[in-house]
Amino acid sequence: MIAKTLYLCKNVESFGTGIKKIYALCKAEKININYENEDTAFTLEFSRIDRNILSQNGKINGEINGEISETEIQLFELIKEFPYATNEELAAKIGKSPRTISRILSFLKGKNLIERVGSNKTGYWKTI
Repeated sequence: MIAKTLYLCKNVESFGTGIKKIYALCKAEKININYENEDTAFTLEFSRIDRNILSQNGKINGEINGEISETEIQLFELIKEFPYATNEELAAKIGKSPRTISRILSFLKGKNLIERVGSNKTGYWKTI
């Protein structure tokens, strides 16, 4: 009765079509969906492809290229070539400030593309 009242008052578009819309949108985006119906509730589980994975040849794949900038790609490639370079050295090679390099390194670490091995002073960058 509550749903019908809300529908008649135009507080909801319609009822009983939400799950169908969710399935259609997930299918269009190639997202796997799992639906479980229980006595008192239902569960929708969404899973997607991780777009932050490197391809087999070590290049950043096409999906992640759209999400990171050219400078970030440049720095990633530079770290592969010079893993022991300092922020100042990396900044000089790219033509950016050391602070910008620190910010980009944090972004790449957050995307699990690089990791720091060892200490800040004597360690090196490892591409994942």
